[in-house]
Amino acid sequence: MQNFETVFEEHEKLINQAVFHLKIYRNFEEFYQLGRIALWEATIKYDPKKSAFEPFAFMMIKFKMVKEISQSNQISEFESVLEETQFQFALDEQSTAVDEFKEIEWLMLLPEQERVLLKLAFFEDRTNRDIAKMLGSTEEAVKKRRQRLVKKVREMLMGEMK
Repeated sequence: MQNFETVFEEHEKLINQAVFHLKIYRNFEEFYQLGRIALWEATIKYDPKKSAFEPFAFMMIKFKMVKEISQSNQISEFESVLEETQFQFALDEQSTAVDEFKEIEWLMLLPEQERVLLKLAFFEDRTNRDIAKMLGSTEEAVKKRRQRLVKKVREMLMGEMK
């Protein structure tokens, strides 16, 4: 096989295709570098007797990127659960019930949409899927809104406790 720089120049398009197929828009540089590593590994593991190089390299690149996405999603889900647990603890500290929802002072600082999401998610213990159906949104959008809301409320509570 040729030296890696030559292989890279000839097959760089495979990395771009994998990024495009997986719809990677964030952390592009990180995934591009991951694609280079996967291409390098493909040059080492390639056996010309088994298949053509391009499909083999493309699958190696794509697999490595999917594996990274999967691992980062697991970390993201763990962080999300941790944030929600901390948030739930903050709510419990204020010893609030659904009836007292309107009495919490800092809630009035939130826009109506955020209060509705807060009530559905944490007071009524609804899933993201249920909330998405109720609000006519996607589950992913609800997840993102919920994460931003948890961060915002945590900042509000931390400012209140100081």
